[in-house]
Amino acid sequence: MLRREKDIFVANVGDSRAIKTTVSREGVKILRLSKNHSPGANRERERIEQAGGRILDDIHARVYFDRENFPSLALSRALGDDVYKSVGVISQPELHVDTVEDAKQFVVIASDGVWEFLKDEEVGEIVQKSSRGAWDVVNAAHEKWMKFNKQVADDITCVVYFFKSNGKK
Repeated sequence: MLRREKDIFVANVGDSRAIKTTVSREGVKILRLSKNHSPGANRERERIEQAGGRILDDIHARVYFDRENFPSLALSRALGDDVYKSVGVISQPELHVDTVEDAKQFVVIASDGVWEFLKDEEVGEIVQKSSRGAWDVVNAAHEKWMKFNKQVADDITCVVYFFKSNGKK
């Protein structure tokens, strides 16, 4: 995320996500500033299949090489996974531009380990009611992972950026 005066720019590659939460007299509004790059999404799937990649949907859509069942990648856009370029996985980010309003606002940027079990609205609510922001989001996600599978939790990373109500940092 880059902030320039009242404009915020979010560039995303992969399965992390950014949301902006606005708290006002009218209530709480959540806006997605990025989206996950899943191989199952229509546009992403078309590019990968045209490049000779294969996508299998079990729990999550994954990219495979033409005749191989491993290794696989659960992303359609990634940084550093150069071996998958030959089957249509790209590193080009998608860009979203938004503005900071004169209201209580914050941006949450979190890895897929957070979004796997927590909805955008839940994350916004946790941060809004918390004095520890990102820490409480990470703990809530970890608790859900442990209920799902006590042996494994995906990466759980979270950053919260608060804006002052006049649009200044």
